[in-house]
Amino acid sequence: MRWLAYLVLIVLVVPSCASRAQAVALEPTSPCSNPTYTALKSRPVDELSEREYELLRELERACAQYQITREEQRAAQEHERLRGIGVLFLMGVVVFAIAMGASI
Repeated sequence: MRWLAYLVLIVLVVPSCASRAQAVALEPTSPCSNPTYTALKSRPVDELSEREYELLRELERACAQYQITREEQRAAQEHERLRGIGVLFLMGVVVFAIAMGASI
């Protein structure tokens, strides 16, 4: 009966680790680290041409939107992580009870 408990734990834990690794690998690059954006941002605004200034404003909007989206994603990931911990805890209690021979 213990082998069944261990099998259940393995089946629950391994897929959760694999999905986290895949999510990290697919993360997009930040527009805030765009070389054009950093170069324009480092120059004084009064030295920029009108076209450069408009490009800077557009890149600033993209950077701000990226930061908002990234923060929302982090919050959602943290929520999922905490939810996953709760599910694993409950499953661990059940598996422990089964391994100890208690009836549920």
